[in-house]
Amino acid sequence: MNQSYDVAIIGAGIVGTSTAHAMAKAGYSVICIDPLPAAGYGSTSNSSAIVRTPYSTLDSTALAWESLQQWRQWRTCLGDIGPSPLVEFYEAGMLYLNNGHDEAMENSLSHLTSLNIPWTLWNNETVAHHFPGFDMVSFAPPKRPDHPDFGEPSGVTMSGGYWTPDAGYISDPAQAAQNLKESAECYGAQFMFHTKVCGIQQDNGRVTGLLLEGSNVTELSCRIVVNAAGPYSTVVNAMANVQGDMLVQGRPLRQETCSLQRPESFTRITDQKAIVMDTDAGVYYRTEPSNKFVVGGTEPACDPLEWIDEPETLNKNPTDNWTAQVYRAALRIPSLSIPDRASGVADLYDVTQDWTPIYDRSCLDGFYMAVGTSGNQFKNGPMIGSIMKTLIEYCESGSDHDSHPCHYTLPLTGNRINLATFSRKRTATEGIGNVLG
Repeated sequence: MNQSYDVAIIGAGIVGTSTAHAMAKAGYSVICIDPLPAAGYGSTSNSSAIVRTPYSTLDSTALAWESLQQWRQWRTCLGDIGPSPLVEFYEAGMLYLNNGHDEAMENSLSHLTSLNIPWTLWNNETVAHHFPGFDMVSFAPPKRPDHPDFGEPSGVTMSGGYWTPDAGYISDPAQAAQNLKESAECYGAQFMFHTKVCGIQQDNGRVTGLLLEGSNVTELSCRIVVNAAGPYSTVVNAMANVQGDMLVQGRPLRQETCSLQRPESFTRITDQKAIVMDTDAGVYYRTEPSNKFVVGGTEPACDPLEWIDEPETLNKNPTDNWTAQVYRAALRIPSLSIPDRASGVADLYDVTQDWTPIYDRSCLDGFYMAVGTSGNQFKNGPMIGSIMKTLIEYCESGSDHDSHPCHYTLPLTGNRINLATFSRKRTATEGIGNVLG
C-alpha cells in the first residue's frame, strides 16, 4: 500500500511534533511516523523540561528567550487545539551558583546583556536569604564519592550566583508533545505509530519516500523528509547515507536523573518553585509541585560519558552515577535526605560534540535534520518547527543555505538569528556546554 505526502517526519517527540505542527499549519500534507505507541513516549518523556536562557552562543540565547515567551503563550502558540489538557509553564527563576571559575557562564551573561534579558548578581548573603539550606563552601572540582578527597572544601568560598528571573519548567514534557500532535492534526497532519522506518528511498540525488514496517502501509512517497528521531537519528542518517559532509554528528548518550524528597530548608518559602545550576558540585536540581526534588548531572570531568551506540541495550536501572549525583547535591544541601533505595529515570539523549543541535539540510536533496537535540533543546520545542519550516522553504526555493545561510526573525522578541549556528558543517569544539534542560 502506498500513500503520498509533501512532508514525512521521522520521530514524534517534541522535535517531530513541533515540526509536524508548523508544516501542517502552513498547509503542507504531513505524516509523522514513530515506532512507539504515542507522541512524546521516547526521551522527551524523561526530559527535565527546564526552560532557561543562558547559552554559549548569541543565536542559541536568542532562540531560548523566544521559546520561553512562546511557552508563556502556549495556547496562542498552538492555534487550533485538540481535546487533551494543555501543559503548564511553571515560573521558577534559576540560580547559577558561582565559584569564580566559570568562564562559560561569564560568556553567557554577555549574551543575556546584549539581548536585554534580565539577570542579577547575588552575593552569598542574598543566596542565603533565598536558599537558607545551602553550604556556600566550594568543593570544586567535582569528584565521585569514592575519591579520597570527596567532600573536602577547596579552600575557596562561593561568590554568590547569577539569578535569572525568567526561567521555569514544563509540567509534563510528554503532554507537551501530545498538545503539538493534536494541534497538528487539527491542521490536517497525520500520525502513524507502532511503525518503523526501515529505508529511505531516493532517486537522482533526491529523497522520494520511505519504506516502513509495522503497519499496513509498506511505503510512502514524499519530497521532503525530516529526521527527528532523537537517539535513533544516527541510524536514520545512515539509512539515507548523508553523513559524508557532516562535520558535527549526534550520538546517543545515557543520562540519569534522581528523584528525592524536597529538603525542608531548600528555599525560604517552602512552596517556592526553584531551579539551581551548581557546576561547582557538578549537579543541577529543581523542585516538583508534588514535593519531589529532581537532581541531575552537569557532565563534570570526573563522570565518564556513557555512549550507547545500540539504543536497544540501554540500562534503565539506577547506577553509581545516581549515587554520585545525589551525594554531590548533599554537599551543597546538607539537609537533603538520601533514601535507601534509588529512584529516578535513565534515558538516551542525542547529543553532538558541542552540545548544540543540528537544524539543517543534508547532502541529499529534500532530506533535513533536526538532530542532536536531546537534553537542552526541549525548551525550544515551540520554535523548532518554525525554524525547520523556514529552513525547508528557503532551501526548496533554490537558495544555498551552505554558502548563503538562512536567517530567521523570531516573531515575539524580534531578534534575528543566523541558522548557520546549527549547521552540520560548523566547526565544533568538544565539551562546551552540558545537557541541562
